[in-house]
Amino acid sequence: MAVTSLSEVYDAFLIKSGKDYTEKESQVFQFLKTGISKSYKTVPEDLEYTTFTNNVVFSILDVPKIDGSIEIGLNGTNYVVEVLVTDTVLEILNKIALLLENEWDVKVAKSTATITKNGISTIIGNFVDTDNTAITLLIGTNYDGEFKNVVKQDSIELIALNMYLEEKRKEFSSIERIKQHMGTKDFNKLPDNLSQYNVLVKGLADLRNEIYEFRQEFYVYKG
Repeated sequence: MAVTSLSEVYDAFLIKSGKDYTEKESQVFQFLKTGISKSYKTVPEDLEYTTFTNNVVFSILDVPKIDGSIEIGLNGTNYVVEVLVTDTVLEILNKIALLLENEWDVKVAKSTATITKNGISTIIGNFVDTDNTAITLLIGTNYDGEFKNVVKQDSIELIALNMYLEEKRKEFSSIERIKQHMGTKDFNKLPDNLSQYNVLVKGLADLRNEIYEFRQEFYVYKG
């Protein structure tokens, strides 16, 4: 049965946002939930979805500039990867993927790797170089998943627009709190803050109008 991946919605949102949400996947997932909640009454599809909860993502935050080894612990089994001082993050991740591929499903993208195994319980990363210097390994939850059916492109676009609206709304709430704390008179004396505030006010109004007009097209289609 054909389905639509959540990554299609994530990509549509990230193009609009233009921000780097690396290591902030949970925030994007919260935007997704808001986007779906504001879209499901409008779009013709059922927006029920599942996430792949047996996936784990890890990222290398610091490249070990040594000729040594990286030790990765997965569900009680330790794996040792030999690294070179010249290795990039991507090269190290590909070495890890090659070592684990017989037992795990490993997908490498940019600076992160996703490891999947049915029934995974823990993942512990421990970098050990020749001088026993710890190198940071960040472990997080993967928010990949899929809708239970096919979601058409215009519906994906509406969800992404609502995600983008939520992002902008949070930005506005943050600067609004600053304005309330300082008082309008003092706030307006700071040209950068005032300019950002005005840009966000106009941007939110334009975006809400764009979403409203786009939703009307769905209603005409349904009729």
